[in-house]
Amino acid sequence: MPARRFAKAPAPIKAIARGKLSYAALAHIMMAKWGYHLPFYRQAQMMAAKGVDIERSTLARSAGYAAALLDPIYNRIREIGRTRTKIHT
Repeated sequence: MPARRFAKAPAPIKAIARGKLSYAALAHIMMAKWGYHLPFYRQAQMMAAKGVDIERSTLARSAGYAAALLDPIYNRIREIGRTRTKIHT
């Protein structure tokens, strides 16, 4: 009987090195904080109600990492905006 070989799918790319949060999780945290104005303590309570135990400090640290990931985009938009004579918002 031939030996069975199993192929292992590659792990999804994580947003934070050695972290557990995906890009989707970071987007959810950022959107809840600045899009829906939910403070971290309330986000932690809502996640706990769904069975996800996460500390407020983890949410805050993750928001910092997400801001660092968005920094190049922010800098590019600022750079382009400064070269324009008119900005439509």
